[in-house]
Amino acid sequence: MTIGRVNEGGGTGHREASGLAQLAYAACGAVTWMAALNLAWFVGTLLGAVVLGAGPATAAAHTLARRRMRGDGIRFVRDFWREYRTQWGTANLVFAPVVVVIGSLVFSWAYAIDSHAPWPFIAVLVAVSVLVIGAGGVLGPMYAHYELPRRRYLTTALRFALAMPWAIVLLVALAAAVVLVTAIVPALFWFVSVGAWIYLDTALCLTLFAANDARVQQDA
Repeated sequence: MTIGRVNEGGGTGHREASGLAQLAYAACGAVTWMAALNLAWFVGTLLGAVVLGAGPATAAAHTLARRRMRGDGIRFVRDFWREYRTQWGTANLVFAPVVVVIGSLVFSWAYAIDSHAPWPFIAVLVAVSVLVIGAGGVLGPMYAHYELPRRRYLTTALRFALAMPWAIVLLVALAAAVVLVTAIVPALFWFVSVGAWIYLDTALCLTLFAANDARVQQDA
C-alpha cells in the first residue's frame, strides 16, 4: 500500500528538536502537577487536623492524578475541593488503618535508630515496611480507579500486592527514589515530594491495573 512520497529533505533534525521540546513541555507539566498535588495534599491534610485530613486529601489527589492521565478536563482547585468534601467520610474509613500503621512505623523506625535495636527487630520492621508500601501504594490508585465496597479496598489492595510481588518491588523502588531525593534536598518535601509520589504511584498502578484486567479477561 502506498502511503505517500518519502520526505528526503533535511527534516530529521527539526523533528528531533520538536520531539525534545514536546518532551520538555510534558516534563514541565508533570512537575507542575506534582507541585500542585503536593500543595493541595498539605492543605487538605491540615484542614482535617492531619488525622482526619490525610485520608480525603490522599483520595482527592489520586483521583485528580488519574483524571489527568485519562485526559479529562480539570479545574484543579474546584475539583480537588469537591473530591475532598464528597469523599471525606468514606476516605477516612478506607485510609485510616494505613495512616495508623504508617504512624506506628515512623515511631518504630525512630525507636530502632535511636536505641540501636537488634537485627531481628530491624528485619521484621523492614518486612512490614515493604508490605505497607506495597499495599498502601496500591490502595490510593485503587480507590480512585475502582468502585468497591469500602471495606474491601484495603484487603483487595493487600491481595493485589501479594499476588504481584514484582509490583511491590517497583513501588518500593519508587518510594525509595522519592525518599532519597528528598533526603538530598529536604526542601522538596514541602514543594513536590508528596505530589511526586502520588502522581508517579498513580501512573504506575494504572499500568498494573490495566495489565491485570487484560490478563483476567484473557483467562475468562
